[in-house]
Amino acid sequence: MKKIYRLFRRAFARHSMLAPGDRVCIAVSGGMDSMALATIMKEYHHPIPVELFAVHVDQGFTGWDPSFIEDYMKEIELPLKVVKTDTALELPSAEAPCFLCSFERRKTIFYTAEELGCNKIAYAHTRDDVVENILMNVLYHGEFASLSPNQPFFEGHFYVIRPLFYVDKELIKEFVKEKKIPYRENPCPYKHDTKREKVRKLLKELVEENPEIKHSIFASQFHIKREFLS
Repeated sequence: MKKIYRLFRRAFARHSMLAPGDRVCIAVSGGMDSMALATIMKEYHHPIPVELFAVHVDQGFTGWDPSFIEDYMKEIELPLKVVKTDTALELPSAEAPCFLCSFERRKTIFYTAEELGCNKIAYAHTRDDVVENILMNVLYHGEFASLSPNQPFFEGHFYVIRPLFYVDKELIKEFVKEKKIPYRENPCPYKHDTKREKVRKLLKELVEENPEIKHSIFASQFHIKREFLS
């Protein structure tokens, strides 16, 4: 439990994620990572005065009920705004359903952050997500790029922060289990046939051969030898 808070504080300190007067929109999907992030940010007594808001985008997937998110946010006393969209209805006819879904969700988060007067948007991307993103960019896009822990958008009008940048997925699982935090699996019907899922399977095979693989890939973004690049 202490380790996850230590890694959380490391991200804030190293990457200057918060400043006095910040209004932070926490993107809460209802999954394990985002529910853990909302909990940690609410519990973390940061010396810098900030305001926190949780935002959930209900994209209209069959059987999805966000009431458990509403109940839990009330329990931890974190203001929540639920925004409903019809994205799920558009996916069957879309050429790239995963891109459309992700784009519409992010767009809604940004619009809602603007409505709430927030200047920071917190996403629950973990160290595992960073590793997967590095591989996805190399394998599918021919570029070396990662998820920035503190990334400006629209000339600094918003900053996307990733407080779980150094936190492994396994730590999140332990934290959620110990704190008895409710969560639900991703309701998307396309989730098992995505590029990210393929990369996860590849990583799993590599980790079985070498447990340090994820650490090495994560560290690579900080050790780029430009003299060996054209």
